[in-house]
Amino acid sequence: MSRVAALDLSGLAQFRPSALLDAMATAGSPQEVALDLIAFDPAQPRRSLDEASLAELAASIQVYGVLEPVSLRSDPARAGRFVVNRGERRVRASHLAGKATVPAWIDERVDRYAQVVENLQREDLTPFDLARFIAERESEGEARSDIAARLNKPASFITEVAALVEAPETIRALYDSGRVRDTRVLYRILRAQRQRPAAIAALLDGDAPITREVLSKVCGAGKRMRIDEAKGRQVEGTKAADALLVEHAGRRGRLGWHGWPGRRTGEVRFDDGTQDVLELTELKVIAWTMR
Repeated sequence: MSRVAALDLSGLAQFRPSALLDAMATAGSPQEVALDLIAFDPAQPRRSLDEASLAELAASIQVYGVLEPVSLRSDPARAGRFVVNRGERRVRASHLAGKATVPAWIDERVDRYAQVVENLQREDLTPFDLARFIAERESEGEARSDIAARLNKPASFITEVAALVEAPETIRALYDSGRVRDTRVLYRILRAQRQRPAAIAALLDGDAPITREVLSKVCGAGKRMRIDEAKGRQVEGTKAADALLVEHAGRRGRLGWHGWPGRRTGEVRFDDGTQDVLELTELKVIAWTMR
């Protein structure tokens, strides 16, 4: 029996589902556009690129060419030039591969959400890039519920990511180093720094991966304390009196009854020892806890 040679499918690394969308949305055929005429979008949500991945893509382009056309629009500031809608990595990799042109669809529509969704599907967008995007949309008057709907993400996910816009370099370094790749863990570390600064500082002073389980042990270690804000002192305890037992993003906690009726947000003290101010519409009511 003759042996069939193995197929080389490495070129499929360039394939993206957006190719089908571009083909349906743009009439005609793609055209070759000189790389020198293409500028990158300064409003591109993604702010960082993996150099190793870019070099790998450039090597693929040298062998197979650009398999999926990029999407461009006319540059409003410079006649005869273009700005990237989608496909920045392919354009940059084509430069590295020594190409002079790149196949492109010309699409004058600008959709910031399409850029974000594509990057999320490819896992090319960091949570901090997404946090910046959410902040920009909110500054333009968009509600988080609308942002969540357009990105097809739960409202709780949007809330957690949005908080990372204020993350210090220590938190960003955890992601860049690979110690934390879970957005929820990043969010919980950010919040826990305020309640347990010493414990979190000790946790960050290492090089081991930080998982949800590891963080829960750190945040739940020792006796839990709650702050009596009215008297400005700490009292021992694990349960808040006259509280509403709620759930948010898989975590249970207590929403203090006093002060939250009529408000859109409330402070939740979670069972893992952390606390946060959240929108009431994002909380699932479990039960009342009374004195």
